[in-house]
Amino acid sequence: MRNDIVKIANMLKDNRFDESIMSDILVHYRDSPPVIHIRLQKGCKILRSTINNEPGLFDNVPRLSYPPSDKARTDRASLQGKPMFYGSIFTSAAQESNAYPKLVSAMETTDILRKYDEEGKVLLTISLWEPKRELSLMAFPFCKALKKPCKEIVGFQNAWDMELSKRYSVYATRFSEYIGDKISKKKYSCLYEITAHTIQYLLYNSVEAEQLDGVVFPSVWCDGQGMNICLKKEVVDECIDFQGAQVQLLDKIKGEATMFPVADSQINSEGMLEWTLNRDFLKLLGSDGIQKLYREGLLKII
Repeated sequence: MRNDIVKIANMLKDNRFDESIMSDILVHYRDSPPVIHIRLQKGCKILRSTINNEPGLFDNVPRLSYPPSDKARTDRASLQGKPMFYGSIFTSAAQESNAYPKLVSAMETTDILRKYDEEGKVLLTISLWEPKRELSLMAFPFCKALKKPCKEIVGFQNAWDMELSKRYSVYATRFSEYIGDKISKKKYSCLYEITAHTIQYLLYNSVEAEQLDGVVFPSVWCDGQGMNICLKKEVVDECIDFQGAQVQLLDKIKGEATMFPVADSQINSEGMLEWTLNRDFLKLLGSDGIQKLYREGLLKII
């Protein structure tokens, strides 16, 4: 009897990730990956948030896409040194609120929204992207680990329970459900090493690797109310188009967060980003506030 789950549980218990053990586990699922296959339609909206850590607004589109190799770190679905494109997609609930997808995307990027008592201001650039073709994604069954799963996640789980899980062995089904549970957890111990190695192996080494463009998973920080995707770098280069971006000022006071539109992007004749300040934001700042932003170098690229 295989004890894949026990081995992974021991790694988490000891906070000691063993890549060789993980590789020996994953090879069992190479020929029949126990996942849910999902299609993301051509032209669907994908949001990505990037924190403005440096003075000035971003002047090129690649800076808003996946990070360079030397900046790529191990995360929920990606490994250090291997860039992947993280973004948030519009669920049925998100379609009803313009701000909701932006908040989901922002929560995946900045810590200030994750802690109720934390206060402060953060400048974010939220970019919009669209695929030029249908995307083939994989997912795991993860509904049972979430407090507020959106309709799409509930649908994935129902399909898994009623039909999809029966296509795989008992070992594979249990493994997929276990990984799905872990992907739906906040980071602890060596969790990201386990989930990232699993996802990367299936995306790049399984028999379905050439057909898979990425993975979809729930927004952990929103208890499943939103959904995120992580796409292969080469898929982004091939078929994900930049549609525009907006700089937002996130202001959080006593548990209440407000997002103010600061500036909207345009692409000039040289393919570089230029920005136009939002008039309502200018009125809100007043002349003193505008001068302060210029002194700090925040608006130097406009």
